[in-house]
This record gives sequence, C-alpha cells and structure tokens, in this order.
Amino acid sequence: MNKPDLSGISVLVDGGCLNNNQSVSERRMYGSLVVLKDGKPVASTYNGNQEVIHRFDIMPVGERVTNNAAELVMIRTALKYVRQLIERHCKPLDILIVSDSEWALKLVTGAYKLGNKTAVEYHNFLTDIKWDKAHLESAGCTILFQHVANEWVKSVLGH
Repeated sequence: MNKPDLSGISVLVDGGCLNNNQSVSERRMYGSLVVLKDGKPVASTYNGNQEVIHRFDIMPVGERVTNNAAELVMIRTALKYVRQLIERHCKPLDILIVSDSEWALKLVTGAYKLGNKTAVEYHNFLTDIKWDKAHLESAGCTILFQHVANEWVKSVLGH
C-alpha cells in the first residue's frame, strides 16, 4: 500500500452505496470525510460537530442512488467544508481533496466527458461542484484533486 505524499491541508472523502443491486428504494448511500494535516488525521469541525472522522447518511437524489453519486456528493461535501473553514479563518487556503474514486475525480476535473445519458443523470451534481469550486477560487483558494489508493483510504477511514 503506497501512502500518498500529502503536505498541508487535505480533505479525504469516500462515498458508497449499500444494496447497489437492489431497487432504488432499498439502497442507502453513505460517506465519510476526514481532514488531514501533513497526511495525518486531525479533529475538525463540520456543521458544528467536531470529530476526526465525519460520517454521513446521504439522502437519495432522485434516481441516482449509486456509489458514483455518493462519491460526487462527498466531493461537494468537502468543498462545503472548505467554505466553512475559510469563513472561520478569514483567509484563502490551498486545499487538496483526495478520493479513491478515479471516475469522480476525472469527471469533476473535466478529464472524463460524459455521454448524453450519463450527462443528464449527473448534471446537477457536477453543476453544484463546479459552482462551489469556482466560488472558493474567486475567494483566493486553490482547490486541487488527487486520486489515492482504495487500500489507503480504508486504512484511514476504517471501511
């Protein structure tokens, strides 16, 4: 397992979906977020809760109750966390958002282009993420994305 070289502040996110092969009504999306300082997990405050690992039950968004949807929701959650962080510290920050979902990261950065059907299904997710990222960048933040190995994510988050 290769540990990524993370310096400064990073936000590790992971999303998933239970019962992916079942009907939409039987699926459940979840996610986790942890803030890393120089690669080590640290306690952080998100929506007033201070924890090392923040865990989320993700509400379904239309028919998109999938692992990919959960990954995109968690990337947006990371951007919301960064927004709360700069509001508390009143200064722009350089932030690295890390995930084991190569698909989601390439989608967010524009490296993957969506086909017509998939573009419609994920349009709202991507629009929200791009708006949040642009808002942070207009405030002077630098937002970068990095893919990390799933094994490393599991070692940090415990799942």
